[in-house]
Amino acid sequence: MELKSMRKTFRAVSGRLSRLGVLAAFAVLAFSGPKDAKRQSLSDARQQIWAIRFAQFVKEPPEWTAVERHATQALAFSPDDKRLAVTLTHHQRVSERNALFNTHLLVIEVNSPDTSVRQFDLTQTCGVDLTWNERGDAILVCGVILRIADGTTCTVNSPRPGYPTLSREYGPHRAFWLDSDHVVRRDGEIVDMACNQVGTWRVQPTWQIRAVAVSKGWVLLWHSEGPREKTVCQYSIVDLTSHLALSGWPTRKVPFPCGAGGIAVGAEAFCFSLHSQNVFDNGKLHCRAINGGMEIPVPKQVRDYGLRLAADSSSRIVVEKWELDHDPWWALLWTWWAPDPGTPALPRRRVAFDLRSGSLISSWKPWIQSYTSAHVEDWPSPCALSAGGEFLSESGDGGLELYRLAP
Repeated sequence: MELKSMRKTFRAVSGRLSRLGVLAAFAVLAFSGPKDAKRQSLSDARQQIWAIRFAQFVKEPPEWTAVERHATQALAFSPDDKRLAVTLTHHQRVSERNALFNTHLLVIEVNSPDTSVRQFDLTQTCGVDLTWNERGDAILVCGVILRIADGTTCTVNSPRPGYPTLSREYGPHRAFWLDSDHVVRRDGEIVDMACNQVGTWRVQPTWQIRAVAVSKGWVLLWHSEGPREKTVCQYSIVDLTSHLALSGWPTRKVPFPCGAGGIAVGAEAFCFSLHSQNVFDNGKLHCRAINGGMEIPVPKQVRDYGLRLAADSSSRIVVEKWELDHDPWWALLWTWWAPDPGTPALPRRRVAFDLRSGSLISSWKPWIQSYTSAHVEDWPSPCALSAGGEFLSESGDGGLELYRLAP
């Protein structure tokens, strides 16, 4: 039996053997109780508006075999907050050695989720990277442009041979809206809505585009140097039109992996996490104002969290804390002899707060989407924040929920 299967078995029967861990539990509470209580002092203040199940909407197209479960990969509000785009996996085993990795994309009307749902089916693409254009009539998903009106698509970045989906999930597919009619690849090549190259946005050699804030005219650039164990990331924020670094943003070097940060557009800030040598360390959250680059203090309760979401027209952001899945002490006694390949850290807590005022809004435990297959790791539940930061949506294990955040 594989180690992952053994772990799931141990977790399933942990209730039967809970008495054996009573003393250990008391010891843990004695040493960590005050610290945990402090972290949990902020309650879940979300107000649920509706909840739906995908099973009542998703229909398999011809030649797509029904699968046991569709995991949610990404969520995104439309610019006017009236629609939600949702991507769902469709992993289909066709033989012992071959599988198909397709994606369902749903566009749901926020005010009528039970009746107004459009479904698009994307072959050999992933759904982890999902953004709308400013006009709200097209979606960019894993390097594929989808026109909402007629469902036509074109590919901005072709996948690598032999790895049509996995290669898209880990970087090469990355592309960004430059305006409502153009997309820019991370190397600076510009394509139109038919995915024809029409120009180039200048990027220095070895540098890459990592984010574009279209409404503000900002471009975030990254460059990494040094060995993987001691990577130093250089980053700069430049003006979209002039290509000049913004005031207070000369090129900076920071000891963290490139990609561990992003622009909080509504808060007009750049947030990132400084990591220690511990690969499971969440790092220390830092945010700097786009205008001038000055440090923005973050509440002490979220200093060891990382940026997850940011509103486009308010200073509200969502951060999350990643931790390893801790097995019961008795399970460790059974598996201490087995080589542990390592289990992934997952988000265990999310917090919504106003970055500029520092006021905390809500804290909750996110869903962790569980797979029945021992060969597929658990997947964090995606979430989305509306442009004004008033609404939050979260999805996982076949369901989608919409919440209102406290004013």
